[in-house]
Amino acid sequence: MNMWRLVFKRERGFICLFLFVISGASWWYLYHMSQMMPAHAQFLWPVAGEENSLAAPFTSWSLSTFAYILFMWVIMMVAMMVPGAAATILAYDSLGKNNRQYAHSLAFTLGYILVWSAFSLAATLLQWLLAETNLISDIMVTPPQMAAPLLICAGIYQCLAIKQSCLIHCQSPFEFLTRHLKPGLSGALKMGLHHGSYCLGCCWLLMLLLFVGGVMNLFWIAALTLFVLLEKILPFPEKSSYISGALLILLGGFMGLNSVLS
Repeated sequence: MNMWRLVFKRERGFICLFLFVISGASWWYLYHMSQMMPAHAQFLWPVAGEENSLAAPFTSWSLSTFAYILFMWVIMMVAMMVPGAAATILAYDSLGKNNRQYAHSLAFTLGYILVWSAFSLAATLLQWLLAETNLISDIMVTPPQMAAPLLICAGIYQCLAIKQSCLIHCQSPFEFLTRHLKPGLSGALKMGLHHGSYCLGCCWLLMLLLFVGGVMNLFWIAALTLFVLLEKILPFPEKSSYISGALLILLGGFMGLNSVLS
């Protein structure tokens, strides 16, 4: 019995280390990339009049450019979303009754990342469309005329029933696991896909706000990551969503009004 307890603890330690390594490596990559951005990209929004001060780095996208941007988005989603999913992954790992539970936990994590990789593909396509229509600047920020409606839409979505339903599943790991528990590696992968789908339904519009503050703006990325984490741990999800939704709507309204008057 003591030997099996040691094995389970070792397996759990491996999963903790794995999550720490992939999250840490992703954040290191984002930091490295942020240092290559123009100086004014370090702020939440570029200085007035500087939105297109430099030539866009990807004026004509090649296949390699598309693959590079897609990779950037995938890494960004791993950095932002895996820490928030760690509680569910570790809860799933603790349910294991055999010494190969780590393989099931890795499959669960893979399924979760695959969902956000699909979102990354959609975000890359959107960025390509914005670049082709000159609606995104050299620091990957949309103009206020687009950013303001996006903020308002994100605020409204925060208050919708579908947002609350997805958030509840993200906040209750053991309830999700007991409802959707499936055997085997394929079952673990499907559970990861399922859980990732709930997280996607909860946070997809928040992730599109990266186009508002800068896709590679490290401060903006960290702020959104903290926002998502707080949503999952606060004890009053509905009230917090309404509050954050109201703030996003006000911010979008202020930005829109400012762009009209300027």
